[in-house]
Amino acid sequence: MSILDELILQDSRAGATTCSKCIKAVDTLYQCQDCFYPKLHCRTCMLMAHQHLPLHRILALGLVVLLNHSSNPCPGAVETIWDFIVINVSGIHILNLSIYKCYQMGLPTTLCNQLLRHQLFPATLKLPQATFTFNLLNMFYLLTLQSKIAVFDFYHATEQQTDNVGVKKLPDYYERFLNVMHVWCNLMCAKQPGCRHDPQGVLDTAPGQCTVECLACPHPRVNLPNNWDRAPLQQKYVNMYLTNGHKTYSFSKVDILTYINNGCQFPAQKQRMHYQE
Repeated sequence: MSILDELILQDSRAGATTCSKCIKAVDTLYQCQDCFYPKLHCRTCMLMAHQHLPLHRILALGLVVLLNHSSNPCPGAVETIWDFIVINVSGIHILNLSIYKCYQMGLPTTLCNQLLRHQLFPATLKLPQATFTFNLLNMFYLLTLQSKIAVFDFYHATEQQTDNVGVKKLPDYYERFLNVMHVWCNLMCAKQPGCRHDPQGVLDTAPGQCTVECLACPHPRVNLPNNWDRAPLQQKYVNMYLTNGHKTYSFSKVDILTYINNGCQFPAQKQRMHYQE
């Protein structure tokens, strides 16, 4: 068979009439587009196989995702949220979520905490109806550092993963994604340097404490020779190279920016005061 025949075969039943798991003859067989082995299953076997794979597209089969007790049924009160939006690298998913309210010790009780425990970042902290997966946020964080991709292009590429021809009416969470990425980057800024382990808490972070020092800049006792400050004046700054790639760059909307921290990475306020003087 040619390569084209193999591609066409992926979209067909290939003569199958029985479920590949229970070996029962059924009229309707289902194939998951996200599984590594795209086998054909009946409705019951497909739901059982995807109990712990909620982002695979089988909403039409009535899958309900359990957010409680490591995906085991909750013995207490349970509330189901229908048509919950989950945005992942693979596209925009609409799920049915089952959340618990049994208040067992050590388990999160609020909806936001339950979502975060399952690596879902809520679009809003008050009655969230949509979430972004940690995988999506980390992917965009890496892409924006490596390829400088814009948020607009990345979000709409995610939409095209769901519907590439524009037939479906997809929910628009572009503005929420902007806000969530702003918060996510700030959280990573506090997590990676270990600020949360400070006895005084994150709010006690000093200006510039979260910044990784530039390896190319001269630092005493790191990449400068001993007694560098005692060198003759004509050789004192031979190891320093200063440049400004932004030159006269200015931001036209500086008045509408919302700052989450006060310079824990780059103390801009101190630099601004220096310029004003």
